[in-house]
Amino acid sequence: GWKKQMHHYDSLAKKPIFGSSSKKILLWVFLVLILFLILPIVFLSQLPSFLNARLLYSLVAGAGTIMWGSCLQLIYWEKKNHMKIYIKYEKGLQKMYAIGEKEGEL
Repeated sequence: GWKKQMHHYDSLAKKPIFGSSSKKILLWVFLVLILFLILPIVFLSQLPSFLNARLLYSLVAGAGTIMWGSCLQLIYWEKKNHMKIYIKYEKGLQKMYAIGEKEGEL
């Protein structure tokens, strides 16, 4: 939730975090997204048409709300702490780090 993600951002401010940026992970994310786009279309064909529009609208609105919520949470943290989070890819690893605005590094 909210507190867990904010704690993750706070730990970035203290020291960079290294993680795997494997192409397999990107492939799995892509396949899951495709699956979540295809499954509703298959199941919506089994429902009456007036429910199709409502269900599709709810699916899109819910996904949009979650995506915007996480984006706004990151912006909130950056403004609150006067820092900016960067992601750098080196030799198959992902490095996330935060740079402070007060230090004149931006």
